[in-house]
Amino acid sequence: MTLQCMRGRVEVHVDGNLKLLEAGRIMYLAGRLLHGLHTLEETRVLMTLVLPASRID
Repeated sequence: MTLQCMRGRVEVHVDGNLKLLEAGRIMYLAGRLLHGLHTLEETRVLMTLVLPASRID
């Protein structure tokens, strides 16, 4: 999953750690990690999930 901060600032809590994501920045989060978001002001965030394609062989 990626998080892209489009506007504002957001605190990203990932696996017990705190990261600050500011406008114009992007962050990758590995799958199955406990995470949470807390906005510090009016904020827009784009979250992109990439799921594996199902295989039919």
